[in-house]
Amino acid sequence: MSSYNYARYLPDSIESVLNQTFPDFELFILDDASTDDSWEIIQSYSDPRIIAQKNDVNQHSVAGINQFISQVAKGDFIAVHHSDNYWEPEKLQKQVDFLDAHPEVGAVFTNVQVIDENGDPLQDKSNPNYALFEQPNRNRLEWLNYFFTAGNCLCHNSILIRKKCYADCGLYRLGLGLLLDMDMWVRLCLKYEIHVLPEKLASYRILTSGENISGDRPDTRVRHLFEYLQILNNYRQISSFDEFVNVFPSAQKYIHPDGWDMGYVLGMTALEERRNSHIFQLFGLNLLFDALQDPQRSQKLKDLYGFTHKDFIKLTGQFDVFSFEIKANLRKRLSQKSNLLQGFRIRSENLNHKISEKNKQIKKLRTQTKALRRKLTQKNRHVSILKKQLRNKSQEIHHLALNISQQDQKIQSLSEELTHMQTSRNWHFGKRLIRILEIIAPPNSLRDKMLKGIYRGFLRPLVGGPNQQNIKKFRSIVASSNLFDEAWYLEHNPDVATSKMDPLKHYLVHGGFEGRDPGLNFSSQRYLERYEDVRLARINLLIHYLQCGKNEGRSIFPHQS
Repeated sequence: MSSYNYARYLPDSIESVLNQTFPDFELFILDDASTDDSWEIIQSYSDPRIIAQKNDVNQHSVAGINQFISQVAKGDFIAVHHSDNYWEPEKLQKQVDFLDAHPEVGAVFTNVQVIDENGDPLQDKSNPNYALFEQPNRNRLEWLNYFFTAGNCLCHNSILIRKKCYADCGLYRLGLGLLLDMDMWVRLCLKYEIHVLPEKLASYRILTSGENISGDRPDTRVRHLFEYLQILNNYRQISSFDEFVNVFPSAQKYIHPDGWDMGYVLGMTALEERRNSHIFQLFGLNLLFDALQDPQRSQKLKDLYGFTHKDFIKLTGQFDVFSFEIKANLRKRLSQKSNLLQGFRIRSENLNHKISEKNKQIKKLRTQTKALRRKLTQKNRHVSILKKQLRNKSQEIHHLALNISQQDQKIQSLSEELTHMQTSRNWHFGKRLIRILEIIAPPNSLRDKMLKGIYRGFLRPLVGGPNQQNIKKFRSIVASSNLFDEAWYLEHNPDVATSKMDPLKHYLVHGGFEGRDPGLNFSSQRYLERYEDVRLARINLLIHYLQCGKNEGRSIFPHQS
């Protein structure tokens, strides 16, 4: 584990190792002269599996890690960890099990959970690392192609590698501070297969302050180009043309019965695969230049590919590896922009002069405006006084209107109460006469005539008859009762629809006395069958119910289809 000024994350990182379900390990911690509390935190752990060392001066701990791997570590496998990240408890166990079961694989990686500074899953999908480590498995030749054309996508913090791979492929190269892991992956895949477990068993923390070693800063962007160039040189170790073609299928066209020149093919592949990358251009041109310096190889290039130094010179004029033309064009554009800016400055000075003149006019107008505002203020005061007087008068008028409205309401209420009292008195008087007659007179035609007379004389005027006064009186009562359905009435009485007479008026004048139903919720026939006294009166049944029957507790019955 490398450690440098990550004291706030260091305890989680160490404990994620100590809590592994696979216990048989040594934990080497190299603190690279941290200036925070990192070393004190490391020393606070007493687990005998921990071996810690601190540099007196910051050295970018690659040398120390190489020393641990080559001279100190006793295990068969090496895992690389960083003090700002952590592991899931099953990481080592699952990786050891995989390597034990697959002796042909040199190293096993895992999928990675990208986290933010607080340890929460990264939510910023625009971050280039958001899904960088979610990669499918490839064979080693496919990985070599991917590293060449796309770059690194394997997390150093997730690796478990056989110790012998470092002996076969070499340790981490000194001088690489940014891409030392990718450099190792390329050298590893030249000899060994690798595998990625799909589980997210390791974390990778993104620091918004850019403190990550690979953070997006000017120094990392510059360093990245140089280190990538050094990594490309690893591809010169491919010696078999068949293997080369499997790494770069596009090189198939360079197959020749009489042989091949690896430097030439790799150089042309670099120029063709990454034409827009200056590092690849520089790498490819250097390979071609080296081939031309050997007379035998130069002749071989001419014989196999028809490539001569003249063709090379054309290429050096075609690929602007040091961006001279780009810089010249940028300078030209900058000069043009400067000329435009100078023109804008002249126009700006002219505009400023005009603005100064306008400001003088504005100042004069402001003085005039102040005088007008004073006059306007005086007028507003007069208007305010008038508004106040008008408001007082309006309030007096409002109070008078309110009093008149209240008196009107009282008169209306008294009128309605008087009408109700009169109606109720006449109704109850008629009901008493009917009750007396039913008691003292035996059932016969004479009694029926007397009952009809009482209904017609006392009760029928109360519940409506075919005259204009009653129609006007009861129209609103029936319409607001929700018991008269105009559409239903027209549908079930086609003669009314044909006559084009107002349905409600027809019901009040004719239909109610003919026993027609006003709607689906009121059955005239059932109302008559239930109440004998109403049947004898021959009155509008719905008006009877709304005026009298409802108050008497009589029931209504729905229409039966």
